[in-house]
Parts: sequence; C-alpha cells; structure tokens
Amino acid sequence: MQIIICCVGLVLISFFIPKKYFKIYMLISAILLPCLYFFIEPSSEYDLSRHYEMFDIVRSYKFKDLTSTGNYALTIYFEEYKAYIILLWIVSRLNIKELLPVFTGIIVYCIEFGLANKILKQNSAEKWKYVLGYILVILLTDFLAVSGIRNILSVVACTYFIYLYVVEKKHRILCWIMYIICASIHPVCVLYIVMRLCLILITKYTGLYIKVGIVFGFTVLPLIYPYIEMYINNIPILSEAMRVFLNYVTRTDTVLIKSTFYSNLLLYVLLGILLFLYSKIEKREERDSMFEFAIISLLFTIGSVNQYDIF
Repeated sequence: MQIIICCVGLVLISFFIPKKYFKIYMLISAILLPCLYFFIEPSSEYDLSRHYEMFDIVRSYKFKDLTSTGNYALTIYFEEYKAYIILLWIVSRLNIKELLPVFTGIIVYCIEFGLANKILKQNSAEKWKYVLGYILVILLTDFLAVSGIRNILSVVACTYFIYLYVVEKKHRILCWIMYIICASIHPVCVLYIVMRLCLILITKYTGLYIKVGIVFGFTVLPLIYPYIEMYINNIPILSEAMRVFLNYVTRTDTVLIKSTFYSNLLLYVLLGILLFLYSKIEKREERDSMFEFAIISLLFTIGSVNQYDIF
C-alpha cells in the first residue's frame, strides 16, 4: 500500500512541476522510490532474501579472496555471474544490505527517466508530454521487480546500451562490452544480445525468415540443442543462458496468475498497436533500428506465450 501511495503521490505532484524543473523532479523520483526498500523486509519466497544471504557471505571476504573462499554457492556464482558478485561485493563494503535494492532501483529509474528526458528534450516536447512520459515510466516499471536485482538491472542497462548504439550511433565498442557485462549479471541478456545481432542480419531478403524463426524459436531450440551442445559448452555465458532458457521452456510447475498474464497480454497488444500506427505514420526510410528491435522483442514474446515465466 505504501508503494501505491508513493507512486500515486509522485504522479499527482508531477502535474504541478514546471517544465524547466522536470529533469530535477525525475532525478528526485529516481532516488526517492527505491528508498522504500529501506522499509521492506522480504519473506523467504522473494529473491531479495537470497540476495541478502549472498550479501552476508560476500561482505566477509576481501576482494582478492572471492575466488578461493571454499563456499560452494559463492564459487558457482562467481564463475557464472562475475559482474553480479563484484557489484555485490562493492555494495557490501557499506555493510547495509538494503542499499543493494536501493542502488539497483536508483540505477534502473535513472536510466529510464534519463532516456525519457533526453527524447522529450530532443523533440522539444510540451509540458503534458513530460508528464505523460513520467507517468509511463512509473506505471510500466515493476517496482517489486527491483527486488530481483539481477534481472531488471541487467535488462534495463542492456536495453539502454542497445538504444545508444542503434539510435544514437555512439560508443559502439563500449556498448558491446556492456552487453557482455550485463549478460554476466543475468544470462537473460544473452537473448537481448541475440535480438541485437538479428538487427545486423535482417535485410529485405532475410527479414521474414529471421522473424519467423524468432517466433518459433521456443519450439525449435530444444530440438536442435543436443546437436549444438558440445559447441555451446565452451562458452560459459552462452552455456548458462541456454541452460536457464531450456529450464524455463520445459517447466510445467509454474502457477499461472491470470491477472498478471492478461495484464501483460494487454500491454503487448498495446505495444503492437503503437508499432503498427508508427509504421503508418513514419516513412520506412525514417524508421530507426529501435523500431525493428521492438518488433523483434514483440515477436519473441509472442513465441513465448506458452511459457508463462518468460512471457
């Protein structure tokens, strides 16, 4: 309830913020919202409780000892998610576990608000568009997902650097480095990297085949995996991503929460409508690669409709 009250309050206040101060208001919001995690004590079924357990383990070691602790869980995590453990170790130096979701939330909201502000400013947007953009960030960001730390942090950061590369054409080497770092925080980013590679491969001749392949990837990959397993196993990040992917694809124990499923479905339908309208308004040569990336993301989501967790 406190989260809802805070979000509604921030949205209502945004109507009265002058346009010239909106950037500052976004920054204040990006800091204020995650600070709610100082007052949240997660129960055992939440991922945050497990992150806190790992936090307690990591903070007892010096950085040079992280690779030789003898702790099985820490060893496995460091081998597969180095960037995550390093981030965890840095935050643990402050010895306040709540700072982990707080810092994660600040990074996530700063990226989202920062990008929204940049696009609004570039288009000389009116005040009401700033308010609308602000509301969309608040409503479309799952606040509780911040408690998962790795997933939302890696995905938001990875998507931002994809935007930076394909739209602004900036820092291309840095962007690819960040893709890899994000994948070492959570392997889900391998999927985003694959979608990014699809942008390079898509032409007027290959586009249809690639997009059809994306939709049916969930069906095809489990079938061909035994033939490519020996090659993938030599690449740790890719191997772990495939393991997690196949684990989700073959899961049958997930409890379907119909309200969440249908709200997500509605969100994807709205995205599809927006993309359709955008394609009619903008001439093809004026559409940027982010439009194609959104199409690929939507097609991938359609393909995952039978796997609730990924969907």
